[in-house]
Amino acid sequence: MQCKPLSEQQLISKELGVFARELLCVRCKTFLRFTGQSIMRQGIKYASQRLDTFAFVRKNG
Repeated sequence: MQCKPLSEQQLISKELGVFARELLCVRCKTFLRFTGQSIMRQGIKYASQRLDTFAFVRKNG
């Protein structure tokens, strides 16, 4: 099978395809990092609230 050279149109669409994939990957990673951080922050906030309540109950109970 002979490899025929890509036309300019095919080349451009191939480049764009790779670029779009990378962009999507970066966006996805950023999104995941962002949501991960917000989940962790909420978790920390929740945990500190629980600890505060626990300390409050122990102090007054």
